[in-house]
Amino acid sequence: MRHPQPAADPQHARAGQALAAADRPATAIVGDIVERARRIGEDAAGPAAIDVDRDARFPIEAVDAMRDADLLSTLIPVGLGGTAASLADVRERSNRQMQFVLLRPGRTGG
Repeated sequence: MRHPQPAADPQHARAGQALAAADRPATAIVGDIVERARRIGEDAAGPAAIDVDRDARFPIEAVDAMRDADLLSTLIPVGLGGTAASLADVRERSNRQMQFVLLRPGRTGG
């Protein structure tokens, strides 16, 4: 026997949406997160990638760089010391940045 679901409380739903919106980072913050991650890829993860793959070892350089750049707290709520970015926020910003790079005039294909 199925039990009827209680009606949603509109006030409770609005409060939850307000809290979620307050915890979402500004676009500039997400852009900064993406830029820091890009630099880590270029400066730490990229140069170590061949050794990490060849030696089947943990990429400690990349993790240390992410820690130093405060990227390990990206998904943590602001109230707990993070930036409250969601993976969707970061993915969306990364996709837009990549489109800009790929469509930039003078870029040569490869």
